[in-house]
Amino acid sequence: PSSLGRLARSDHCSSLFCDMMAPIFHRRSVVPFVLAIACCDAFLPTADFRAAISLLPAAVLTSSDADACQNDTGTSARATYQTLYTMNEGERLRFQYDFDELVCGNAPATAPTHAVILTHPIGVGIGRWYYDRLLESPEKDNNDRPTRLVFLVPDLLGSGSASAPIASDGSDMLQLPLLKVSDWANQMQDLMADYEARSESKGHPIGQWTVVANGGCSPIALEVAQSSVEGTAPFTAKVHNVVLSSPPRLSFFLESTDPEKVKKSYRTLSGVAGNLFWWYALRKDGRFIQRFSEKNLVGRAENLGDEWTKNCVAVAKLNDGRSRYSTFSFLAGSLQEGCKKSL
Repeated sequence: PSSLGRLARSDHCSSLFCDMMAPIFHRRSVVPFVLAIACCDAFLPTADFRAAISLLPAAVLTSSDADACQNDTGTSARATYQTLYTMNEGERLRFQYDFDELVCGNAPATAPTHAVILTHPIGVGIGRWYYDRLLESPEKDNNDRPTRLVFLVPDLLGSGSASAPIASDGSDMLQLPLLKVSDWANQMQDLMADYEARSESKGHPIGQWTVVANGGCSPIALEVAQSSVEGTAPFTAKVHNVVLSSPPRLSFFLESTDPEKVKKSYRTLSGVAGNLFWWYALRKDGRFIQRFSEKNLVGRAENLGDEWTKNCVAVAKLNDGRSRYSTFSFLAGSLQEGCKKSL
């Protein structure tokens, strides 16, 4: 109880929860702990973090045409991108998902483009909408920035719009496979490579990348950066910056979980226990999500905003609730594979 009390008052409660996650889920008593840490990574960006990434004034529009996103003015557009993800077992799954794009700056068309890709946390109903308020935040004193800025926010595999993959035989996948760091990192790299090609064809070559991640998703950003450093990435521009907001403790990065225990935990969570938890989290318009978030994810309840719980519930119900499997992958410990090399 005393530890939980400190967590409720901590700005870095997500980091502490992630540190607790692996040993908890390797015990037999999975069910009692599921409710306690299911949303552990769904924290909001802090004010300091929002200020660190300065956005220029931007109008908001919606488009289903990916090419419409390439523009010279400060606009935010939504596009649909389709990619192929191949499981380690060899089965081919096609994920179609959405990503948000914000282009800002009054720089000339020939100015270098600095692209920032934002990795949302994984949790109940969390998706690319997590960064909506950040992308809508105007910073009017930066109109003369000489660099063209582009922000990309994809739904990670298994989350939001990316939770309804199609199998190689054309059938829907009712249960998603155990997702790993490499799956999400490969998704990010494929999007970065595709976006580079389309952006260059529009006369806006990408000069450099910044990769941003939160909490337990930090290994995804590190793996993307590692591929850039080693020259194995499918994209061309170098990753110049990695921003890790509220990262877990160092032990999370240095110690890896037993793959067999991760698989066992995932099987358990994908059964009756996980289904009961998902139902409980969404009942009564997400009352549990609201209470848990107010107590553990923010210093002040009003920081959640009016749309937090509504968004969590709405996205969690997409595609018959199949986004629960990415949350179960996270809770089973799939993100703690050890990051010594990438660090």
